[in-house]
Order: sequence, then structure tokens, then C-alpha cells
Amino acid sequence: MLDLISGGNVSLPGGTLAIRVPGPFDLSVLITGEDGQVSGDGDFVFYNQPSAPGASLRADTVTVDAGRLRAGASRVTVVVSAADPAVPLGRLPAPTLSVTGSGGRGLARFTPPRPTHESVLLLAEIYRRGGGWKLRALGQGYADGLAGVARDFGIEVLEDSPTEVPGGGFTALVNAERSRSGAPPVTADARLTSAARAHCAAMAAAGRLDGAPGPGLYQRITEQGYSYLTVAEQLVSGPRSEADFLAYCLTDTRMGRTVRDPDLAQVGVAH
Repeated sequence: MLDLISGGNVSLPGGTLAIRVPGPFDLSVLITGEDGQVSGDGDFVFYNQPSAPGASLRADTVTVDAGRLRAGASRVTVVVSAADPAVPLGRLPAPTLSVTGSGGRGLARFTPPRPTHESVLLLAEIYRRGGGWKLRALGQGYADGLAGVARDFGIEVLEDSPTEVPGGGFTALVNAERSRSGAPPVTADARLTSAARAHCAAMAAAGRLDGAPGPGLYQRITEQGYSYLTVAEQLVSGPRSEADFLAYCLTDTRMGRTVRDPDLAQVGVAH
């Protein structure tokens, strides 16, 4: 097996490749054309969308069959982030990527320098060269998470939701945590988000985290036409992104219990 350094590359054989990154990480891939852009949200393979033509994610391994990628695809970029959004990559061991071909033959291995402040790393890319395919080691870091990666690759990101990714950014983060605890996933609800935005605006105008004049959050939810059996709210001052907000909640026993509450089914978020 060839050990690569950042910028190093190796030619790949035909057939299916298995790309594995063991450890406390979430693995994802982006499928792009010659322009370096995705053709749509379906080109982003991650825990909430684990398959696309020619690529499939299962646990710590992505399989890629270049011959079955969607028409026009010429590059597959491998992305890694911490499985626990409360833990920065700098506090984890450096991720090691290994690539095996058909029959389990080891082809290449790459361990980038240990991250510092980055929350996401582009580990490697599989790219078309002439009539074949090659692997290049990258190790490029992003401090602004999957949202920064998504924007650079042409995925639309909602400007008022810093970590929004296909499947609902905050929702995807919450569901990753709920999955680890065995709770069923939640879905984003526009009515809850509208109520949260109105409540945030009132608090901002009053300059206080809670007790702002006007309707309470529960009344605002009802005014949106949303009926509920149980509802919970988290009010936090300080975190500047959805990922940081969730990480803060998970440091508190009560708030963490709410995140993992199996009786909750929908979610809205605002700042």
C-alpha cells in the first residue's frame, strides 16, 4: 500500500473502490463535474443521504464505482468531520484514509497533518485523467464546517442558517446525535422556524434573552397553526453557528436530554 503525502497522487485500477476512515468521524463525498460544482443536492453523499449513482456510504466506508457515476461526473471529493459536533477535530486523532480495490487489495493510505481550528477536512479526491482515474491526497481544512464546503461546491446554503446542508443543516446535526442515542429522527417544520424567528426578533429588540414583551414562544407556535402535545425550547446566548449551538446544548444534562428526547418529532431554529 502506497503512503501518500499532501498533493501526492496515484493511478487507480478499474472496478469498485472502498474508501475507509475509521475512528470518531463522519465521512461524506461530493460528486462534481469538470467545473468543480455539483449538479444538485443529490451529488452530496452523507449520513442523511447515504447513496448516489456510483457512490454509497455505510458506517466508516464509502464505496465508489467511477463507471457508474452520474453523467458528466469527473471528480469525487472525500470529506471528513467529527462524528460528535461538540468535539473539534483538533481534539481527535488525525484521520487516516485508506483505499482498497477489488479483492481487498490495498492501494493507498493518507494521514494529513493533525487539524487545529478546522471543523472539516477535504481528505482526498478521485479524479478523471485521460481514460483513467487517479487519487490525490489533499488535507485541506475548513473552519466554517460543512456549510463552507457546500457553498464552494455549488450547494445552496440558506444565509440565515450557517450550517444548513441538504436534509436540513441543524436537523441533520440533531439527527446524527439522536441516532447515536437510539432516538428517532426529527424533521424541520417551517411553522416552528417562523415562530422561533419572531421570538428571536422580539428578544433582540428588547436586548434580553428571555422575558421580551409580546407573545411567548408557545403562543407564537400556536399562532402559526401548529398543534402540539409536547414542546420544548432551548435559549442560548453565545454560540455563533448551529453546530456550536448544538454542541453547547450537549454539554448540559437537561438540554442534552431534550435533544435526544424520543417524544419530539419536529424542530425549528432561529437566531
